[in-house]
Amino acid sequence: MGIGAGAVVLVFLFLQSRYAFNYFYEEQFRMFRFSADYAVAAFRKVGGPVEYVASFFIQFFAFPYVGAAVSALLFGAVAGGVRCGFLRLSGGKEMPLAYWLPGFFFLWAEADFNHHFEAGLAFLAVVWLFALWERLFPRRNRWAVAAAVPVAWGLYWLVGPLALLWVVAVALTGLCRKGTARWLFLLFLPVALLAPLVVYAADLSDAPLSALLTATAYSHPLSPDPWWENGAALTWLACLGMALLFPLCPKGQRPAVRYVSWSVQTLVAGVLFCQVALRTNNERNYAVKLLDYYAFHGRWTDLLAAPGFRPSENLLHTCYQNLALVKMGKLSEVLLQTPQRGTQGFWPAWNKTAPVSALLSDVAYTMGNVALSQVLAFEGLVGSERSENPRLLLRLVQTNLIQGAYPVAAKYIGLLRQTFAYRKAAEHYAAFLYDDARVEADDELGPLRRCLSKTEGLTNVAMAPVDLLQVMRSNPSYRPAFEYFGAFCLVAKDLASLRLMLDEFRSAPALVPLPRLYQEAVVVLLEGEPDRWADYGVEEATAKRFAEFRQQFMAARRNPALAGALRSNFGRTYWYYMMHSKN
Repeated sequence: MGIGAGAVVLVFLFLQSRYAFNYFYEEQFRMFRFSADYAVAAFRKVGGPVEYVASFFIQFFAFPYVGAAVSALLFGAVAGGVRCGFLRLSGGKEMPLAYWLPGFFFLWAEADFNHHFEAGLAFLAVVWLFALWERLFPRRNRWAVAAAVPVAWGLYWLVGPLALLWVVAVALTGLCRKGTARWLFLLFLPVALLAPLVVYAADLSDAPLSALLTATAYSHPLSPDPWWENGAALTWLACLGMALLFPLCPKGQRPAVRYVSWSVQTLVAGVLFCQVALRTNNERNYAVKLLDYYAFHGRWTDLLAAPGFRPSENLLHTCYQNLALVKMGKLSEVLLQTPQRGTQGFWPAWNKTAPVSALLSDVAYTMGNVALSQVLAFEGLVGSERSENPRLLLRLVQTNLIQGAYPVAAKYIGLLRQTFAYRKAAEHYAAFLYDDARVEADDELGPLRRCLSKTEGLTNVAMAPVDLLQVMRSNPSYRPAFEYFGAFCLVAKDLASLRLMLDEFRSAPALVPLPRLYQEAVVVLLEGEPDRWADYGVEEATAKRFAEFRQQFMAARRNPALAGALRSNFGRTYWYYMMHSKN
């Protein structure tokens, strides 16, 4: 295996171990479609072709290993293109560090989904076209200048503003050659750079002039930070400048010196890549991407055991934890055995961003609030760059099927059928179109449709906890709604609302038998009326345990040294929580 292939393999292993969930997350914000209309729309705009190719590759990031493999191969291809151009200019002298550095910038950028993958593909096209150009026109002349102008304009349309980097590189190397024809490159430079101005003046693009001229075109409009693209461009130009100076250096180099040079440069490159990559991949953001992936695929056990999972410190983590516990039917059992951060741990504040909209849509869907889940999914879809998000589009399919809005669901299914990763899911849900009986009989859609019967426009984000009462009235058998409402009440110590629920739904199938924590809350509510406890589902064992708790509590009041024993024996009871929790 050559050094280049070995470097690609090592990069792949690193990316797979450290960046894998970045690729899963990035895939959600693209939706490549096998459609002529989609292709035509892409190829009609500046940089559209390279965006089309990028989206084609990104759709496969939904599958394990693909994202890391594609990125590693991109790195290898960029390094190969840089090397070819470097060797042509340097007279055959090698400098591996110069080959690898430009590609590193695009690998580091993969930690931020606001960065566009097409930037790396555009750069790849630039460096290989430059290498080909150096081979076709080793000696600059007026014909090279004449050919360079249409190539520059065509490349600009294909890959966007990074094509201007090729223009600068060709002009730089052309001016450094001997002969009077080199001065023609002073004319070539402004003529080639006219391309974005012509596009802007002719109104051939909706993008602002800054996005037509600079690398901001390759990042999210709300966070235009072209640091990675600019870093790669400046590094490559520096490498070209160094290559132009290499022919002036003494020729010949002993094998030992060449071997040491390669080894040192390789070591420096490896250490630099790993150190920057680890710092760039923000630990908190990466943890949320990991949790998002597990939640989307219903891997709840993996979610709760995920590395970097901090529900006691991060509200979004707490929300994911509680969503997982509800899905597993365990929230009412282990509520006080898990980190809780108030009621926002069940329903965080909505900041209108696509990631939080997706999470809250998942929670509302699980609660049984179908209308609110649909609104949040739509808001997340609109809030996504390009308004593309196949995951949220799939949620809109589900909610419209549940509500019986079959024409709308059919429209979304038609779009998902044109994709690769979501085609199977689209076919699955297509079978439910215009078939009420099949929807109502389905294990997923049926219970949620029964949650609609007594609901009226439940789309107020701030009222989601209260609106659960309507969901419970619609479907008293739907346990997740009861689990969430009960958890809200218990954590907030809102026993009045809990009693309201128990008075109305004490015989509901979802509350039989009554969870232990609910029983303990009933004892607190009706401490002076023990004869009524059984009416609410309080078991004899709970009543006996409360008597033991009260006895130990009174003993601890007289002797504070016994407080530790009280916490050890009853620390996970609602009675102890009521007295000692600050929530």
